[in-house]
Amino acid sequence: MNKTFIKSFISNIRQVSLIKSFYHLLIFRRNILIFKHSLVRFLYESKITIKKSLKIGFVWKNWNYSNPTTFLVKEGAKVVIDDFTVHSGCTVVVMKNAFLEIGSGYINRNATIVCSKSITIGDNVAIAQNVIIRDSDIHTIIDEEERERPNMLPIKIGSHVWIGTNSIILKGVEIGDNSVIAAGSVVTKNIPANCLAGGNPAKIIKTDINWRQ
Repeated sequence: MNKTFIKSFISNIRQVSLIKSFYHLLIFRRNILIFKHSLVRFLYESKITIKKSLKIGFVWKNWNYSNPTTFLVKEGAKVVIDDFTVHSGCTVVVMKNAFLEIGSGYINRNATIVCSKSITIGDNVAIAQNVIIRDSDIHTIIDEEERERPNMLPIKIGSHVWIGTNSIILKGVEIGDNSVIAAGSVVTKNIPANCLAGGNPAKIIKTDINWRQ
């Protein structure tokens, strides 16, 4: 148990589900704070590594309610997390044999991550409300010549990236360090580092930018 986890536990003790959190700490030795109204399931042969702390179902200070939160890791999947917060109302699903790696930062209320193949997210990342990140179309599109389009490609999001409210990050996309995705964007192609991108589909609006929280 590290200092980051202990501080988080003390500051959030009133909102934490003590039984669920201690169960994962004592049985699995994972530094996970599970807040009320959260469903957390790690299925058979999944591998979960939490280096510092993972908060699931976190509620902002002075908020009086929380929404149901889901964190599901299916059979054979692998998850590696450094220090990350999943806010109330979010859904995170790691499909069978998929790989999810997250550095530090947060995903805000009612956002969704569905990892079917591979999603990598860097450090100090801010993912806003209602964002959707999916590395698979789930269904397969077949063209006139009966050729199947790939329906699953890895996503890579760099460090110090800000993804605005209601944005959608689709399969095969890479977003470079220090970039910002404007609210309501649909990202279908790579975005270089230090860029502001927006629109549907997202295009580069400005280069050589930076941002701060």
